[in-house]
Amino acid sequence: MQLLEGKTVLIVGLGLIGGSVARGLIAGGHCARVLACGRDESQLQAALLDGSIHAFSTDLSTLVPEADIILIATPTLTVVRMLEQIAPLLGENTIVTDAASVKANVIADARAALGTRVSRFIAGHPIAGSEQSGYAASRSDLYQNRKVILTPIPENDPLALRTVMALWQCLGADVRAMNAQRHDQVLAGTSHLPHLLAYTLVNTLVESVGEPDRSQQVFDFAAGGFADFSRIASSDPVMWRDIFLANRDATVAVLDHYMADLQQMRALLLRADGDALQSRFRRAKQVRDDFIRRFRNGQCSVSETAPRASEVLTVGVAVRVFGRCRLSADSESALECLDEILKEGGTWQLENFPDDRQALQRLQALRLGGVPVSGPDNGSLLVFSDVGQDMRQLSLPADPVQVAALAIAATALEGSGVRVIAGEGGAAQLPELLDTLQGIGYNIMLEGRDILIGTAALSDERLALNVPVGSLTDDQCLALVAAGLVGQQVLDIKLDKVFCDRVWQRLQPWVAAGLPIERAADGDTLKVSGLRRDRVTVPNQIDCRGDSVLAMLSVAWLTSTQHAAFINGAGEYRQRFPGLAAIWHRLGVPLAVLSEVV
Repeated sequence: MQLLEGKTVLIVGLGLIGGSVARGLIAGGHCARVLACGRDESQLQAALLDGSIHAFSTDLSTLVPEADIILIATPTLTVVRMLEQIAPLLGENTIVTDAASVKANVIADARAALGTRVSRFIAGHPIAGSEQSGYAASRSDLYQNRKVILTPIPENDPLALRTVMALWQCLGADVRAMNAQRHDQVLAGTSHLPHLLAYTLVNTLVESVGEPDRSQQVFDFAAGGFADFSRIASSDPVMWRDIFLANRDATVAVLDHYMADLQQMRALLLRADGDALQSRFRRAKQVRDDFIRRFRNGQCSVSETAPRASEVLTVGVAVRVFGRCRLSADSESALECLDEILKEGGTWQLENFPDDRQALQRLQALRLGGVPVSGPDNGSLLVFSDVGQDMRQLSLPADPVQVAALAIAATALEGSGVRVIAGEGGAAQLPELLDTLQGIGYNIMLEGRDILIGTAALSDERLALNVPVGSLTDDQCLALVAAGLVGQQVLDIKLDKVFCDRVWQRLQPWVAAGLPIERAADGDTLKVSGLRRDRVTVPNQIDCRGDSVLAMLSVAWLTSTQHAAFINGAGEYRQRFPGLAAIWHRLGVPLAVLSEVV
């Protein structure tokens, strides 16, 4: 890695994590020198004899001035003390990073200790390790195909961030980035809670015997399951004490949720509900098997080789669609915007950025290419594309197809009203699709940067729409057809013939379900009648044949009819529209993803 060439790396805390970094850097010849500082001189001496470091000291003040990059690999609650000690010793261009398991408190401490130099502090957390600790447990390949999470802040210097990315990548790590609060929430569930449960299980089994001196009898009969589950209870108690204290609130939140689930499991056991137990076990097995497959193959969650899913949706009867929501931009326009800002350079914060498969794969490709990106976290993406420019913000406009789906769902339900929040930098005018829907009677309007949707009385007239070539995408044209299924009007939608061929092919699941959609003899016009006009019987099941957009739009017009139904073959609905089912539900649409067939 060129960013590390000629650099001196100082590792503060030469245990499992710091020792493995030292071994990896030396083994690969990635930097000029590796220095180490710690309290245990015997471990430092062992590392020197191993050839894993070039020099060491127990006094930080002797090594910090020599370092270009400093990695603090000490327990979480000690990081602040290390930062305070090195702050007056740092060179102008020295980069500081850490490996603590909790990030929000570390970043707050770094801001306080380093002041303006926090721009060159890059918070990080390697998701690697074992129940063993100390330098003796370290190894040069510890980070190979393991994830390292960076939690950059807007004021971070892009070159410093790229350098820390390069450090971990040269050790074989898959570097990701997210904001500190999101990191602490996620790790509370995936790492901290399991350790808490493992410690507690061992203590529970000991105490359940009733006679402490006979506890060994319990473990004499323990099988591999106990060994697997309790393995992490052998982890360093001091380190985990600090982690739980630093991430107390997030851990308590996920613990409360877990305790509620345990109470539900207790209830199922008491009433001997075998079917419900088996269903929960099956779901957990599927999720865990998928995780292990990807973990062992070193795949990311958005891998092209991951099996495709065909999901089933269920739509209940909605009374109204009401509330506020924030929708992401569509992937195509978001990625076009991303390409533009990468060309322009600078540090950017993009709001409403999508987190579907296509977008996540593009972001991962950027990371592998050394471009730091953080998120998207709740739609917010940080992009550090160049040096020397202040951060700029941009809110991407909401996906018109998703907005149209909400409008279709709300139109026929009295009392409906949805505000789609765009924020500063969002669309200043309605997209072509929404403008067209407004023109045929849909209640869609702009208020500032937000889009307002409400109940509307559609006419019962026959309307002709001429769609210019290139004005709508295939997905947007499907939304226009879905809009025609509501009410009593008839829409004649004239398209370019090639465009019409593609759209007509995708409409076949609806045609097969008996919906009033026809193609004129001229081959370039679609006739769509409102379901109420011809009193069409709404189908109880629709097979969308893997088309997630068609499935989303099916939810929309089904909601407007106040009709419950199953939508089979919804494709990768949650991958294409992550979080959308939850948004629908909050707004009053009883939508659920029932199952996933792999």
